[in-house]
Amino acid sequence: MLDEKEDLKLEWQQIELAKQDVDAFTPLYSKYIKKIFNYCYHKIGNEDAARDITHEVFLIAIINLKSYKNKGFGLGPWLYKIAYHELCDFFKLKNKEEFWVNNELIWRDVGVILNPEEEILNDQMLEMALKKLNPDELEIIRLRFYEKLPFAEVAEVLAISESNAKVKVHRVIKELRTYITKLI
Repeated sequence: MLDEKEDLKLEWQQIELAKQDVDAFTPLYSKYIKKIFNYCYHKIGNEDAARDITHEVFLIAIINLKSYKNKGFGLGPWLYKIAYHELCDFFKLKNKEEFWVNNELIWRDVGVILNPEEEILNDQMLEMALKKLNPDELEIIRLRFYEKLPFAEVAEVLAISESNAKVKVHRVIKELRTYITKLI
């Protein structure tokens, strides 16, 4: 198995090949299709709409691949950024309020220790706390804890600095901790 640096180097080579020949995009598509679909699906909760948006993300990526610039990451953050904007457009067009809760958020990362035997209660408290977040705060939590992106990639997706991403995650976690401790 390739280590991370070799894997990233191979990905950059695949991107350069794909810029010249769209058929060379296939390994990149295979690597990211499930991740982008899951990201869309967990934000929307509708499989057909998530599939349509995922299709649109990869279409936009292929069309704009020649303008892709290597910023030291793989293609992932760029695809997530495209998906994020497509999802924003989806919610604007549908005039829907975004709703999504990540019940898999790791409780120890929130810093509140709860009884693991009371999983349903824990999930309900988390859901109530997450509902209090604004869409930007919810997005940073989603990218960091559901998509498990490193801070540098979260920053790239949201077009902020890495240190700003760390500060925002810290503040949102603190806010969640406050909401949850009030519920206990």
